[in-house]
Amino acid sequence: MPVVFTAVSDPTAESADFRAFENVTGSSDRLPVAQQLQLIRDFFDAKDHTGTVTVAIVYTLTEANSVSQVAQFEAAAAEYGVEIISRGINNATELSVAADALIGQGADCFNNLTDNTVVQNLSILLDRAGNIPVFGSEIEQVQNGCIASCSLDYVELGRQTGLMIADILEGADPDDIDYLYIEDGYTVDYNSEVMASCQFTLPAGEEYQNANDVKA
Repeated sequence: MPVVFTAVSDPTAESADFRAFENVTGSSDRLPVAQQLQLIRDFFDAKDHTGTVTVAIVYTLTEANSVSQVAQFEAAAAEYGVEIISRGINNATELSVAADALIGQGADCFNNLTDNTVVQNLSILLDRAGNIPVFGSEIEQVQNGCIASCSLDYVELGRQTGLMIADILEGADPDDIDYLYIEDGYTVDYNSEVMASCQFTLPAGEEYQNANDVKA
């Protein structure tokens, strides 16, 4: 029986490579790392922060997708004048301590991934961060209190995954269908209330949408 997965950030991660199985394909919600780092850089440039931006990431050690994403952010950071500091956790009870430790290391902001543990406990991270901005990875996180995000359109991801399923139902072999990565279809979202509380202004030159005006 064919299996089609969706919203797997890194389906080729060594500990989660679906190609080890037959009859499997699917789609990824891989984060737009370069665009997200540029977004963070633009927000701090608009605040006249000209030096390196220290970006903190809390992630779950047992989530292969999160480990892979942290490595991607670390690899690209220097190009955008960003330094990544990170702290791995085993479960939600360690989130507060990890956030406090990163703040103690001089975090200018947090960057949230699609990490299941952290997303499910986002309110804890936001509470510990206080007036330190937290950048999200999709619009719902921005609506829930992150300052901004280069957000994947999960509706479009689902639609394209559905087209993959239709091809299989019409006779295509899942093993012949490449994993789907959404290269376009991102929105740049911000939370106007959080921006005001953190004393940030909206950078120029980008098509932003206020997440507060978008229905959840």
